[in-house]
Amino acid sequence: MRISYVCKHCQHQVGEINRPDWNFQDAERLCGFGSLSSVEQEDTIAYNQNQSVAYVHVVCDHCQQAVEENPELLLEGKLLQ
Repeated sequence: MRISYVCKHCQHQVGEINRPDWNFQDAERLCGFGSLSSVEQEDTIAYNQNQSVAYVHVVCDHCQQAVEENPELLLEGKLLQ
């Protein structure tokens, strides 16, 4: 299984874990996905079962800094236009 961490604002890949011996239940347990509520999991994780890839939506350092410096960007609906 591959776990790809992608910024939810700019779509930049932040990191990746590639563990061919894992399944989604292993990733849930070992990466802490099981501690998220079902709503949080739906908002954060997209699982492509055919390709055995989980896309985890996070916020990259660049976008986090942009929000901290200009919080009004979140009011516009999309951080990067």
